[in-house]
Amino acid sequence: VREHHFEDAYLQSLLGLKTRMTQTKEELEKTAWHEAGHALVSLLTGHEVPRVSILPRERTLGVSFSKPKHESFANNNREELLEKVMVGLGGFCAERSKYGQVTPGAFDDLRRANKLISDMVNLYGMGDGILTGITSDYITSDAMKVKFDQCMMDMLQQCVKSTDRLLEENKDALEALALGLLEKETLFDREISAIVS
Repeated sequence: VREHHFEDAYLQSLLGLKTRMTQTKEELEKTAWHEAGHALVSLLTGHEVPRVSILPRERTLGVSFSKPKHESFANNNREELLEKVMVGLGGFCAERSKYGQVTPGAFDDLRRANKLISDMVNLYGMGDGILTGITSDYITSDAMKVKFDQCMMDMLQQCVKSTDRLLEENKDALEALALGLLEKETLFDREISAIVS
């Protein structure tokens, strides 16, 4: 039993079995740009990226692994959680930057990004302005509920803008990562760092 056996078992439990799905060149290219977006935003926000791949599995067309800064989620501060949102939006923003539109493949990323923003504002007291330090647990007035909703929308839109800006400022690295994925299908940490640098 070798290390790669454990790695295969881990990936299978997390993402499902490898599939024989045949993708067109255009579909593979979109997946490569999407995953390159996740990986690049991860690196640029100070996260380690041990692997990124466009090999399809049962539950995904590709995957970018990002090592969290803290082992415990509870140790993340507001800025670090906003970075997590940006990493989640990396694929969506990269697709939009390259093609001017997005695919439904970004659905789960957007769902998780929206959920984290909602939790930050409603549960963790990490809202902006007057909502700093306030949770929505005991809010009953409609006016305050509107403020919570607006705060979530504003924070999410700011994350989208920040992610767009990060990718635009590093578009050569984004393209290089996407092309590297199309060539090798899976890139590991040293290859990723070499391409981006």
